[in-house]
Amino acid sequence: MNKLKKKLNSLSEIDFKKIKIPSCLCGHRDYQIESHFKNFNPKLEYPHLVILSCKKCKLKRSFPPPNYFSTFNLYDEVADTKQIKRDVLYNSFAKELLRTIKKFKKKGHLLDIGCGRGNLVKIASSEGFDAEGIDIDKKRIKYGKEILKADIKYGNIMKTRISKKFDVIVLSSVIEHFEKPDQLLKKIRKNLKQKGIIFIDIPRYDTPIRKILKRRWYAYALGEHFWYFNKKHLISLVKNSGYDPVDIIIQCNFYNPEKIIKFWPINSIKFSSLILKLENRILGEYLQIGDKLLLIAKQNE
Repeated sequence: MNKLKKKLNSLSEIDFKKIKIPSCLCGHRDYQIESHFKNFNPKLEYPHLVILSCKKCKLKRSFPPPNYFSTFNLYDEVADTKQIKRDVLYNSFAKELLRTIKKFKKKGHLLDIGCGRGNLVKIASSEGFDAEGIDIDKKRIKYGKEILKADIKYGNIMKTRISKKFDVIVLSSVIEHFEKPDQLLKKIRKNLKQKGIIFIDIPRYDTPIRKILKRRWYAYALGEHFWYFNKKHLISLVKNSGYDPVDIIIQCNFYNPEKIIKFWPINSIKFSSLILKLENRILGEYLQIGDKLLLIAKQNE
């Protein structure tokens, strides 16, 4: 560990010796440096990104971790032209996810954790689900309630008591933001009905797309993501948290929505959905090179 901290210290102007490196999800605390990107995000007080690899299980983590940084806003939640395009894209993501959800559950109570502005909640509600969402971002919640009229609320899921049980729980691009995602999964397990289904999608680290794009890959997300999972790590996490995986699907999301909306040609959900379907079918399901994983699981019997 001391050798690692010396290497980390040599990569920057920050004294990493003063920063505690937490244990991996497997419990091991011995890491090696996988990669290092200088000046990755100039907006942050520490702009460099270091990827650490656990020597035992090979799970990757970012360093410094997100809780080292001051919080910053990615964008303002206002109803402008850019937001309209963003809603078109996010509605397309939501429709594609809901298409998979309906293969397992046609209706019922749905909880979207990390719901953002509530695009999935809004669309699921219009297609027969009793849907609601929760998110820790006050601006997104305000936008979703006022503009999208979605049934969503502000709250930290780890500190919020939820007594209701759900047929479907969704964690879309969420668990990589938690330092201890196993605690999150164990907490919400009691809110899943006996025959309920949980849907978890995350960026896939071992995709060829990441190697091609290098530092331009959207999911590095310095200051936001703790962990970088592959299929084996995600399945292990879910099993150890009290769930039985039902299926895992390779999908694709190789572009950053915040960049693509700058040149997105038309405000059409049908057009956006078509692009997403082609990506997922060709790059994800057929070629198996997609950079997103969607895992479907149920409670342990």
